[in-house]
Amino acid sequence: MICPKCGNKPLSFASFLVTLNPFRINCVNCGAALRAGPIAYAWTALHVLIGVGLVKLYQSFVVSGVIASVAGAVMYIIGIFSLLFITAYVIPWVFLKNTYRATE
Repeated sequence: MICPKCGNKPLSFASFLVTLNPFRINCVNCGAALRAGPIAYAWTALHVLIGVGLVKLYQSFVVSGVIASVAGAVMYIIGIFSLLFITAYVIPWVFLKNTYRATE
């Protein structure tokens, strides 16, 4: 994702994760007020479905004994955060250039 005003990344991944409302942000480079486009809401709905699927997968792994140790749970969590990083940051950065629109 890029800022439509200055063409730079509007905020860092860490800032994106801790912001209270990622659908309305200000670009850290040029200060432009930005709001999420329609694709951002569809992308969020997709992540909710992915989250539900991951919870179901975790429950089935625990019941079947695949995750029976702390190391197995840690590997599962690392996989989830890797998936989050790729789908929430890398894919929008590379493929979804019009994620944000300028409000002005």
